[in-house]
Amino acid sequence: MKILFFTQYFYPEERTAPTNLFNMAKDLNKKGHSVTVLTSIPNHPFGKFYKDYKFKIIQKEIIEGIEIIRIPLYPDHSMSIFKRMLMYISFAISSLVIGPLALRNKNFDLIFTYLPPLTVGVPARFLGFIKKARIIYWMTDLWPENLIATGKSNVRFFVYLISRLEKSIYGWGDKILVNTTGFISNLRDKGVSERKIDIISDYADQKLFFPSPYDEELGRKYNLNKKFNFIYAGNMGKVQGVHFLIRAAEELQNLQNLRLVLIGDGTELSDLKRIVKRNKIKNVIFIPKVPMERVHKYLGLSDVLILHLIDDAVFRMQMPSKLIAYMASSKPILCAFEGVAGKLVNNVGCGLVSEASNIKSIKKQMEKFYKMDKASLRKMSQLGRAEFLKNFTREIQINKLENIFLNHS
Repeated sequence: MKILFFTQYFYPEERTAPTNLFNMAKDLNKKGHSVTVLTSIPNHPFGKFYKDYKFKIIQKEIIEGIEIIRIPLYPDHSMSIFKRMLMYISFAISSLVIGPLALRNKNFDLIFTYLPPLTVGVPARFLGFIKKARIIYWMTDLWPENLIATGKSNVRFFVYLISRLEKSIYGWGDKILVNTTGFISNLRDKGVSERKIDIISDYADQKLFFPSPYDEELGRKYNLNKKFNFIYAGNMGKVQGVHFLIRAAEELQNLQNLRLVLIGDGTELSDLKRIVKRNKIKNVIFIPKVPMERVHKYLGLSDVLILHLIDDAVFRMQMPSKLIAYMASSKPILCAFEGVAGKLVNNVGCGLVSEASNIKSIKKQMEKFYKMDKASLRKMSQLGRAEFLKNFTREIQINKLENIFLNHS
C-alpha cells in the first residue's frame, strides 16, 4: 500500500506526536508498505527552524528508510495569537501551493492526515482529489474548542472560520480516527456518523518509557534522595496550569520530605519560576528539559507522577499521551483533572484523581499519597503498567492502524 503521512508536526520535533508519527511510519514501512511524509520544516515547539534546517521551498531527506518532504511555513511559538494563527494558515497555504509540486509523479492509496491543526484538512482534501486517494484523519485535539480553551477565542474571525469549516472537513474524510472515546459524542453532535469513527490511542514507546530503578547519583544532584517526590514532566504552557500544582505544594511545606519536581519547558516557565521565587516556596524544584531517551531516568526518581490540565469541558474529553507514558513507567499517578483520563485512572486503580484547577483538591490527594503505605503505592504502579501492556503499546496501536488502512485502501 502507498501511504502519504500529511502532518504539520513530525520528527525530529521534540514532542510526543511527532515522535509517535515517525514510529508509525517506520513500523508500516517494515510491514511492507511504502510511506512518504509531507510535513513542515522542523520548528516546534521552539518557534524557530532546527539546526541544520533552513528555509527552502522543498527539502527532501530520508531518515531510517522514510522519505520526508518538507515545505515551508511561518514558524512561531510565541504568546502572540495572530502569529500562531499565521503559522497554521501558512502551512495550509504552503501545502496547497507547494504540496502538489513536491509530490508530483507520486501516487498514493490513502492520505493519513494528522489533526491538529484542523486547517490541514483543506489541503488534505485537495491532495486527496488530485491523487485520487482516500483520506483518513487522526485527531488528538478538538478545534475550535481547544483554541477557545487556551484563550485564543478573541481571534473571533479565525474561530468562526474553523467552525464553518469543521463539517466540511470531517465530511471529506473517509475515516476519522480519534485517540479517546471522549471525542466521539462531540463529533456525533457535529453530524459525523459514528460508523465513520474509530479509535487509535496514543501510545508510549517501550524503548523510552519503562520501569526505571532509582538513580542515587541523579537524585543526589537535585537533593531528592530520601524525599517523597511528585514529578511532572513535559510542556508547561497555559493549558497545563502547572501553577495550580505549585500552589498545592506550597500549602504542603509542613511535610518536610515532600518535593514537587517540574521537568521541562514551555511558555509559562518563567512565570512559574517567578511564583516560586516570590513566594519563597522551598519544596518545588525545576529541572531543564531532558532528551527523550533520558526521561526514564528522571521519572525513576518519582514516588508519584502527576499530570494536570486546566478545568475546561474540552480537556475532560481528552486522553493525554502523558498519562500513557506514566503508566508505562510503572509509577502511581495523580491525575489532577477529571473526565476520560481520570475515569481510566480510577477504573484501573493506578492512582488518584483530583479536580482540575482546584488547589484544595490537588493538595488533598498529594497529602493522601504522601501518607500511603509502600505496598499500596507498589500495587498502583503494577496496575498501571499492566494496563499499558494490555492496551497502549506501540505494537497494539500500529496493528490496529494497519487493519484500518487495509480496510479503506
